[in-house]
Amino acid sequence: MKNIEVSICSITFNHEKYIARTIESVLFQKTDFNYVLVIGEDCSTDKTREICVSYKTKYPDKIKLILNKRNIGASKNFINVLNNCQGQYIAICEGDDYWNDCFKLQKQVDFLKSNQEYGLIYSDIEVVNHTGETLPSEDQNIFKAKINYEGDILYKLIKYGNCINTLTVCFKRELISDWLKESHKKKYSYIQDYFLWLLIGSKSKVKFVNEKTASYRRHLGNISQDPYTIVGRKTWRYSETLGFEYYVKHNKNRIANEEYMLLLKNLIIHLIKKRELYLKIVTIKILIIYSFNYVLRKMI
Repeated sequence: MKNIEVSICSITFNHEKYIARTIESVLFQKTDFNYVLVIGEDCSTDKTREICVSYKTKYPDKIKLILNKRNIGASKNFINVLNNCQGQYIAICEGDDYWNDCFKLQKQVDFLKSNQEYGLIYSDIEVVNHTGETLPSEDQNIFKAKINYEGDILYKLIKYGNCINTLTVCFKRELISDWLKESHKKKYSYIQDYFLWLLIGSKSKVKFVNEKTASYRRHLGNISQDPYTIVGRKTWRYSETLGFEYYVKHNKNRIANEEYMLLLKNLIIHLIKKRELYLKIVTIKILIIYSFNYVLRKMI
């Protein structure tokens, strides 16, 4: 696959009922550049793998299929797929979600090319059920972003947590390339979108577009929906609490030390360049609290 400009990262496990629509919504994109859909199939127990293989056979130049030999879990699968992405930009669409706008990629890439200070662009979502029917407004409001992050978002991410819709993003690959090169050497406890947005937000601006370019499928199989699973609890804790600052302060961090140190380093570099006093105060507070907790853990 030559001259790829955008890679779409898609992880899937037991998405037999949904993966076809996910794939077709990506293949449906109308662009003036080449893109590839990179799918990480994590040893599903249903027919998800068969469906992925059939699409790969039909569209060999559009799909790169990674067939894991054993189930490695969502986090490792996600990192592995990201490492297999090529081109200047990465978009994300997991195996139970799908895109609504056939010009989504084109519009996002055009914006990022025209606005070099921006590293990520995302939008609003439509929440649907397992059959693809739009859910009523009360269900839409549950997943509606309480804060629209735009511009220099790092402080808001630290204070308020994650309100960026993963299935709508497109970002510059170079912003996570250094971390990706080292990711295979370290045992990260739990990688998900919040960490990536902190990393990207420490290096560039973010753009929000008030359009529903994608559909988030709410069903019983969502790992983020199930409070009885470890992954589900972690996902909700990330999303519903005060984010990075909260976890450092309460010593309940679910991010490995290596990730914290990387974020702290980028945070310091980022804020040194800023004049706002409140941002510098937040940085000092986080460093003091984290250092105290780190020393305390070593003494126990």
